[in-house]
Amino acid sequence: MVEAFLNVKGLTCRRCVDEVEGAVTNINGVERAMIDLADSKLFIEYNENETGMNEIKSAVTSAGYLIE
Repeated sequence: MVEAFLNVKGLTCRRCVDEVEGAVTNINGVERAMIDLADSKLFIEYNENETGMNEIKSAVTSAGYLIE
């Protein structure tokens, strides 16, 4: 398992957090995705043999948010 953090821009409320966490956890190989709304950091734990950071970033941007 790989652990990583991403800074996500545009998060303003719990609904935003739910959208991003949901989009990322729907990816095969993502074990956990949690956002700290106070600092807009997304913590991801994923299996690098099943997915990668490009797919995770794509899910965040497809949900309508930016990666810093």
